[in-house]
Amino acid sequence: MNGVEKVIDAIIENGKVLEINELYHIPSKAIIAKAKKAGVKFSFGSNNISPEVGRLEYSIQMKKECGLTSQDMYKPPVKL
Repeated sequence: MNGVEKVIDAIIENGKVLEINELYHIPSKAIIAKAKKAGVKFSFGSNNISPEVGRLEYSIQMKKECGLTSQDMYKPPVKL
């Protein structure tokens, strides 16, 4: 098992989410595809340090290129 697979397994085992980060353009398309195949859920993030914080162009590009759907996105539980 390589390092990427270990990280993906750890994300799943611990119920965590993989952020697609706008500022650093990480993770790569290959990692996103592996994580999607393994059942990882995703979120979009930006680090909030630039005027383009709301654009999320890299995240949206990876969503399209990797075929992410609403089923692949993290949805926090809602408590009323």
